[in-house]
Amino acid sequence: MMIYKENYIVGAYKRKHTKGYFQYFRYNYGTVKVDRAKGNDVYMDYAIETMYDRGLIHKEMYHLYYHKLKHYFREFSQLEDLTDEEIYGDLHRLRQEVFGEKTEELFSESNLDKTLELHISKKALGLEESILDLIYGDIEKELRCETSPINQMELLKATIKKTEINSYL
Repeated sequence: MMIYKENYIVGAYKRKHTKGYFQYFRYNYGTVKVDRAKGNDVYMDYAIETMYDRGLIHKEMYHLYYHKLKHYFREFSQLEDLTDEEIYGDLHRLRQEVFGEKTEELFSESNLDKTLELHISKKALGLEESILDLIYGDIEKELRCETSPINQMELLKATIKKTEINSYL
């Protein structure tokens, strides 16, 4: 007597089994998060974000990777017969295509672990910081502080607070 189907893949399921659910249009595995459910169009790879923030990858490579990532996920129906693990393998091959010889160095297991730890600590910073990262994620941080109305307001608040504190001293 078999207690599993003959096409069972240990620890995984094919994406077609999520059809009809919001999860069908979402991908969340490793450092990659994609959400195309309910009109969303969100693509995030925390490993790439961290490498870019550290200056380990150039802006052109960063944008090329995200262009290829969006292209890969443009039709979820083409991914139906794959498991999340198989998709992640494809994404690693996509990284190799974009980053070439630097791929192994950038995406070694220890670097990915550190990246995930950094992402979790970023989550602890709070929702406001996460929202700002989503809104201004593709703008360099220095430019973001100079041009963003939200950051200008925050800078003004900080200046007023500092002025009030100095006036009491």
